[in-house]
Amino acid sequence: IGFNHGDVKSSNFFLFNQELFVFDLDIARKRFLRSRVKNKIIKDQQRILKSFEGHEKTRDALTRRFY
Repeated sequence: IGFNHGDVKSSNFFLFNQELFVFDLDIARKRFLRSRVKNKIIKDQQRILKSFEGHEKTRDALTRRFY
């Protein structure tokens, strides 16, 4: 979708009734160059995985989903 959050961490997301709510979008950006989007999304993925270091099941599920 050409979008990256920019400040991905567990506290910026809330899952309720199978709906995802996203917070803290002040540095989120729409990007138009595919290579730039891909690099920024990879950084977002790495950051969210790091924020779940203490939650092995969640981190593992996210890892499988990302890769």
